[in-house]
Amino acid sequence: MLGSEGRLGIITEVKVRVSPLPQRERFQVVFFPNWAQGRDACRELAQQRVQLSMLRLSNAEETRTQLALAGHERAIRWLQQALALRGADTEKCMMTFGVTGSSVQCRSALLQARRRTAGTGAGYKRCA
Repeated sequence: MLGSEGRLGIITEVKVRVSPLPQRERFQVVFFPNWAQGRDACRELAQQRVQLSMLRLSNAEETRTQLALAGHERAIRWLQQALALRGADTEKCMMTFGVTGSSVQCRSALLQARRRTAGTGAGYKRCA
């Protein structure tokens, strides 16, 4: 077997752990006016141990790229205008987070995440 670094390796043993699929899995994005506000929100969520299954903060350049790659040009244009009205314009950063578990767990984690980021100029968009 050839790896990404060009080295040869042989797998001799594998352990597999199987768990049931979660009842729910949801992802949302939150837009912040700038990196500092997004970073502070991420720190707050982590320090308060909000039960998120995934948390990622994209800088302004990656946010622009992700929006350009999303397609749906009219919807993205509308989103950009709405965010600009909220103060999230050229330096906006996108935080993506996920919640996984039972319906009650997901609802609780989403509520906590929204409370922790309220008042930061954040704008929400549900992904799935």
